[in-house]
Amino acid sequence: MSTANLNRQAVMKYLPYVFMGSMVVLVLCFGFSSGPKYKLPPGEVAPESPAQQALSSDQSWRAYGYTIVPLCSFQMRGRVLSTTRYYFDRMASLSPVDFAMGWGPMSDSQVLNQLSISQVGRFYGWSTRRLPLPADTISLHSANMHMIPSNDAVRDQLLRVRLDDVISVDGYLIKAQNDSGRTFISSQTRDDKGAGACEIIWVEKISWE
Repeated sequence: MSTANLNRQAVMKYLPYVFMGSMVVLVLCFGFSSGPKYKLPPGEVAPESPAQQALSSDQSWRAYGYTIVPLCSFQMRGRVLSTTRYYFDRMASLSPVDFAMGWGPMSDSQVLNQLSISQVGRFYGWSTRRLPLPADTISLHSANMHMIPSNDAVRDQLLRVRLDDVISVDGYLIKAQNDSGRTFISSQTRDDKGAGACEIIWVEKISWE
């Protein structure tokens, strides 16, 4: 028997297994991605907007190689739309994780499951085939937030947060500056967009529901 015939028989012998393996890969890739990404029942699970209050006295402290200046107190209860861990960017030593957060209509599964939400490069974005809400409403009720842990226990808690969690956060919106002059300043409003629009939160306390 020729070498070509032997090779042909070998291919035919193992072809069913290759086909079965391909089907397994398809199931692994697509079988577990069906269904809604956000699984809480319909309705606004975090109806209230974040709250903040100006501080009456100047204060600052050192942490992670930065001077931390609180700009205002900050409290929020919101739904986690996405999380991203950072290790190597210029902000990683200060803020190891970002949360994309939603409240009001952006905490409703009926809305969220019509959006594709992602985070990259310390920004959060969304896309959709059909707007479930006006674009301005989406922007006013969601934000990317850089989380800074106030201690190791809070850091551990922040790193346990997952998509679809409903969390409460207490702390401060801050300005941070290191000895070389590198400065990060938090947004203090929910209606801004683009670079500088993210909240930078010194997290004193975080809790789940």
